[in-house]
Amino acid sequence: MSNPETVEDAVRHWDEAMAAVQAAVHDADYAALCRQMRRVRLAFRDVHQLLGQPEAASLPATLRERLQGGNQRLEQLQRDVSVWRDDLQAKIEQRAVGRRVSRAYHPNHASLCGRDVRIRTGKGLE
Repeated sequence: MSNPETVEDAVRHWDEAMAAVQAAVHDADYAALCRQMRRVRLAFRDVHQLLGQPEAASLPATLRERLQGGNQRLEQLQRDVSVWRDDLQAKIEQRAVGRRVSRAYHPNHASLCGRDVRIRTGKGLE
């Protein structure tokens, strides 16, 4: 992501990142969701940095209200992602009990946003 020079550019980047997050959720693509959440956080940070500039005073009131509500949307999205991550990890563990783990879900090859996937086998964690 490039550094936006205007508030409008920052808002556009934020909107694009939010759309990408929604697409990742729709596609149930957890890895893409993690990447897009990082993109959303960076875009949101850029928006807030640029809101302190003098040109931000000329923004329409509806846009300012939407941006102020964006922090709450981002926090809710992070909570939703956390719940989804925990649910996905539980499903992986449930399917893997007593089975050979495919390479895609093996702890040495898979990661959920930086957290290793651990598979229960009845003998503790592998």
